[in-house]
Amino acid sequence: MKRLVMLLVLVGCGGPQANIPKSLLIRLPRDARTAVYDHENDVVIAKSHRDEAVDMMHRLAAERSQLSDRQKRMETRLKKMGADANRISLARKTLDAKREYLDAALKAADGQVDASNAEIASARARLELTKKQQLLRYGLASEQQLQPFEAAVKNAETHGRSADRRALDLKTTALKEFEKWKQNEEKYASATGDFDAGVWID
Repeated sequence: MKRLVMLLVLVGCGGPQANIPKSLLIRLPRDARTAVYDHENDVVIAKSHRDEAVDMMHRLAAERSQLSDRQKRMETRLKKMGADANRISLARKTLDAKREYLDAALKAADGQVDASNAEIASARARLELTKKQQLLRYGLASEQQLQPFEAAVKNAETHGRSADRRALDLKTTALKEFEKWKQNEEKYASATGDFDAGVWID
């Protein structure tokens, strides 16, 4: 909810709107219409990026929620195989490392959702500015009316840069946790000879 409120403040409800009627837009010269349509396409692309990030969050959350059950099944199988305590401990550490990775990856995906929302905000702010510029170009708006639109773009882009930096930091942390998980897999494989790691994979 907090993320949604922030987005609505940055765009739509909180930002200035140029409000070019479609009946007017289609009468503008081709280059003016193209400028508007290009920025509308940027908004669509930004929304697609957010959808991808949200989908990734859902997949990671589902995998994370299933991990405890997978660990129980893994330990049950190992015990039936007659595995010693050391092998079970190594396998458990591998799954614990994967859990740490998934936690970090979820935070990274959440950061990417924030960055995508900021991308949408910037794209919409630029769209509204472009619309206003076209109105100004054809004498349908005054120079003074551009200032709030330019300020909205600047504000959205500043927020976007901050969100991108946070997303990158979280992604870097997730990559480190991924490497730790893989190192634990290698330790397990080297110690047990199970190089296909099939013991903990359903």
